[in-house]
Amino acid sequence: MKENNLPFSVATDASNKGTTKCFPIVVRYFQSDEGIQHVLLDFYSDSNETSQAITDQLLAKLEMSGLDVKNMSAYAADNASVNYGKHNSVYQKLKQSQKDVLPANCLAHILHNATRYAARSLDLDAENAVLKVYSHFSIISKQNSKGVKEFCEWRTATCCGMLSPVRLRGNCAKIVWRCFGEERNEVSETYFLFLSHVLKVFSDTIEALEAKSFSITSFFKVKTELKQKLERRMKDRFFGFTVNSKLKQLPPCQSKKCEADFLSFYERAKKYISDRYDFSDTSFHSKVAKLGLTTAVPFEDYSAAVQACNLDIDMDGLYEEYAVVEGTISSPEMEGCHSGERYLKLFSKADVPLVNLRKVSAYIFSIPCSNAHTEHVFSMMTTAWRNERNRLDVDSVKAELQSLQDINRPRGSGDSEAMRGTSGTPPCPGDKALSWARDENILLLTSPGLPAFANGVGVDRKQMKVI
Repeated sequence: MKENNLPFSVATDASNKGTTKCFPIVVRYFQSDEGIQHVLLDFYSDSNETSQAITDQLLAKLEMSGLDVKNMSAYAADNASVNYGKHNSVYQKLKQSQKDVLPANCLAHILHNATRYAARSLDLDAENAVLKVYSHFSIISKQNSKGVKEFCEWRTATCCGMLSPVRLRGNCAKIVWRCFGEERNEVSETYFLFLSHVLKVFSDTIEALEAKSFSITSFFKVKTELKQKLERRMKDRFFGFTVNSKLKQLPPCQSKKCEADFLSFYERAKKYISDRYDFSDTSFHSKVAKLGLTTAVPFEDYSAAVQACNLDIDMDGLYEEYAVVEGTISSPEMEGCHSGERYLKLFSKADVPLVNLRKVSAYIFSIPCSNAHTEHVFSMMTTAWRNERNRLDVDSVKAELQSLQDINRPRGSGDSEAMRGTSGTPPCPGDKALSWARDENILLLTSPGLPAFANGVGVDRKQMKVI
C-alpha cells in the first residue's frame, strides 16, 4: 500500500475493558490484484476521549506506519458528535491535514437509530419490554444454566449467552403482563409481529452494508430501495401478511389505532433517514454509483463521477481506457460480479496498464460504508481478553489480535515486509482456545424483536489482515 501510494480510509471506535478505554485503528484500501483489504493498523488505550486526543493519536499512528495522511480518502466512525460535529470534531481536525477527506459515517448506525426513533410512536414500548425480559431471564440463566441448556436442546435452538446494551432492574412480571395480559394479548402480539416484519427490512439492508464486498458504488441503490420499500408499504398499508390478517380480526377501534401507529412508524423512519441522507441525483453517492461498472454509462457520466471525487486523473487517458470497459462490461464473465470483482477481472484481462482506471478503483473502494470491521476487532478483543486472562496488558492483546488476524493471511501476496507489523511486535501464538471456530461470524448479537437493533451480522474472518 505504501509502495504503490494507494488511497486508504481510517476507521476507529472506542470500547471499555474494565477501566481501560481501547481504540482499534482499521485501514481499508483496494489492490488491483487482490481487491478490498481491511487491516488492523494499531490497537491502543487512552483515557482521553476528546476530539483533539483522538486526532493526535490517529495522525501519530499513521506517521509511525509510514502512511501519508494526504492519501487518506475517508474517516469512518460512529455518528457521535466527537467524531462528526460541525466545529470541534475529529473529522474537522483531520480536514486541516487532508482537506479532501470524506466523512464515512457508519450508515448502518443511522438505520439502527431510525428504528428506535420510529418505534417511539408505537403505543407499545417493545424495547423496554424486551430489556425487562432480558433482565429477568439473565438472572435465571445464571442460576439454572443447566435448565436453560436443556430447554434449548428441546427446542433445537442454540444456547447463547444473552447480551444487553444496559443493565436493568425491575419487576419483569408487571410490564410483561401489561403487554400480554388477557385484554392486551391480541393487540400486543400484533405490534410484535409488525416489528418482526419491518425490522427484517432494515436488518437486510444493514447486512448488505456490512458485507466485506460491499462498496460505495452500491450504496445509493441500496438506500433508495429501502426508502421505496417504506413508501410502498405506506401506500399499500401493508404491515406484513400476518399482521394485516390479524388487524381484520380486531375490533374496528383497535384496528384503526394499530394501523395509525404502524403508518406513523413508516413515516418517522423515512423522515429520519431522509434528514440524514441526500437522495437527490446530484448527491455524491448518486454520482459515484456510475463508477460501479454494473451498467453501461456514457463516458460523459463516468467522467463527471470521477471529477466529483477530486482525483488527479488524466482525463484524456481515461477516455482511451474507458473503451476497454465498454467492450467488456456486458461480457458473460462479468455477469453476477459485484463492482470490485468487475474491476479485478478488467485489470487481469487487459493488455494495457489502465493506470487511470486503477486510480479510480483504488479511491472509490477505499471508502467504507459502515464501521463493521472495527466492531469485529472488539469482538475478537472480548474473546482474547476474557476474565481468566485479565492480567494481560494492551500491548499483549494488540499482538494477539494481530497474530489471530494474520493466521489466514495468504503469503507471497506481493505485500512488502514493511506493510506487516510496523510496530515491531513479534507474532504471538496466543491461546489455543482462541480458535477461529469460536470467533467466526461474531459481530452483533441482538434481539430480532428489539427496535434498537437489527439482527447480528458476521464479518468474514479471512478478510482481516495486518499491515
